[in-house]
Amino acid sequence: MQKSLRKLLVLGKELSIFTGILLVLLFVFSCNNMINIRGGGNLIIAIPGARAATASSFTIELTGSSGATQNKTVSGGSTIQFDDLAPDTYTISVKGMDDAGTVVFSGSAKATVVAGETATVTVDLESALGNLTVSFEGAESDSVAEYTVILSGPNESKETQEVTDRTVQFEGLIPGDYTVSVEGKNGDVVVLAGTPSKVTVEAGKTKSVIVELQKLLGSLTVNFEGADDSTDTSFTFELTDLEGKTISDGSSSQFDNLAPGTYNVVVKGTQNNVLVFYGTTRENVKPSENTTATVPLIKGVSDFAGLQAAVAAGGIVNVLTSIDVEKTLSISNTVTIVPVYQDVTLKNTGSGNLFTVAASAGNLTIGGGEYTITLDGNQVTQSIIKMTAGTATLTDNGIITNAAASAVYISYSGSSSGTFEMTGGTIMNNTSSSGGAVSLQGATFKMSGGILKDNKSSGAGGAISMSSGTCTITGGSITGNTAQNRGGGVFMSGGTFELLGGSISNNSATQGSGVQVTVGTFKMGGSGVVALNNDVCLSTNYKITITGKLTGASPVATVTLDPYSEDTQILQVENNVVLADEVKKFTVTDKSWTINTEGKLQKVQ
Repeated sequence: MQKSLRKLLVLGKELSIFTGILLVLLFVFSCNNMINIRGGGNLIIAIPGARAATASSFTIELTGSSGATQNKTVSGGSTIQFDDLAPDTYTISVKGMDDAGTVVFSGSAKATVVAGETATVTVDLESALGNLTVSFEGAESDSVAEYTVILSGPNESKETQEVTDRTVQFEGLIPGDYTVSVEGKNGDVVVLAGTPSKVTVEAGKTKSVIVELQKLLGSLTVNFEGADDSTDTSFTFELTDLEGKTISDGSSSQFDNLAPGTYNVVVKGTQNNVLVFYGTTRENVKPSENTTATVPLIKGVSDFAGLQAAVAAGGIVNVLTSIDVEKTLSISNTVTIVPVYQDVTLKNTGSGNLFTVAASAGNLTIGGGEYTITLDGNQVTQSIIKMTAGTATLTDNGIITNAAASAVYISYSGSSSGTFEMTGGTIMNNTSSSGGAVSLQGATFKMSGGILKDNKSSGAGGAISMSSGTCTITGGSITGNTAQNRGGGVFMSGGTFELLGGSISNNSATQGSGVQVTVGTFKMGGSGVVALNNDVCLSTNYKITITGKLTGASPVATVTLDPYSEDTQILQVENNVVLADEVKKFTVTDKSWTINTEGKLQKVQ
């Protein structure tokens, strides 16, 4: 009985403890329900889709009536939710930022949170950035193709735009104070600039500013050197731009108020109104600086008296201007005639030759400089250059033209003979009765470069006529020449003609449009070619001698016979050349004939 009573007491205590715990749990649950009913409200903040898509993150700040704040920063999204907010009226501030953390949008709104409910509010965001239109007026320069607009603003920010128009737009600027600078450049040199302008950019607005451009001018002082014997010499100074427009021309060597850029500077020295010194250089004038140019002067000739004296003295003759040559100039020593700083013409205004070389010591060179020198025969019925001894050379940028006789006549006198050599240059548009460009009589003509073109003969040899001597061609071209009779390119009535290089093409004649061999020795080798549109006409018993392996494009020559006859030997070799290897490089004008491996004419079967 006592045991049973004790068990009941223990059970009663355990039930009391359990009941107490249960009551506590019910109290806590009830309190929680009361809190939810009385305090917890939610707030959803909506951001318009276009703005939400533009910004990369948003910062939202809620400020209650007591001044307490709550913040959230989220990455993207069009809605942001705050939970368990105390019931109150809240001020909502939203800022949208780009990847760099710059505020690009902002907006605010109010919302009332009610316990147990969820409120939704849309915050309209406005741009937090501004725009700026920059235009510039004032000075212009043809040398400026592009302008640089520099914008310096808040937080040491800087933006630059390269534009060709005189208006530029800057968008999406942080509000604040900006400085605008404009530069116009010619290459790397600033030639136009505007005084920096200040402007305040406001959020959501477009401001405008006008920058006034001004030319940055420089000056130039001109000195010269090389005129040691300049006593009684008057100097003039000329300044032109690179298009040839004269900026200033006079006796002053100081040039002020110049637009920056590159100028041609010319200094001329005259004595008794005759030009004796000439010099030129290019100089770059910099903005806001004085530049010094030093011009090297060269002494030269500009009239016939000066030319005649310089030729007699020998050496290099610098020709400053074109000159009318009143009398024949005789070459008895070494003379090189070179134009200085411009193309020049020596025109024959007399009745004889322009130049004669009759002394063995005579050595005349025409051309070779940067500029062109033209020897103009002026339709005088005399050769432009006549040689009976000595040497003469036509080089690059030399032209011999407009003679009413063979432009160059090379002959002999006693035991002496002349040698004329072409390394470049042109002999053109001359007319004679024989050999429009060159007449060779017992002398030597060498051609390694240059061109004989558009010369005419009323008889034979549109370009070259030779009765004796040696003509050797290793380069250059003979083209477009005409003979009314024979030998449109070359006419041979004697001597030796070697075609070892160069080409003969597009010439015309009644017979032998390329080469007419009436008498003499015609040799071929190397890269020499008579083009398909020209032929080589061989009179009876005359042949082409092959002196070396022919490397020109086949056929290297088309052969015409006068007359055609079976087994006529028309090709032969020397210097151990294998005839059978070279025969196939020739063809015959009359296709009913061919050349066999022995170099003989053979009827096509």
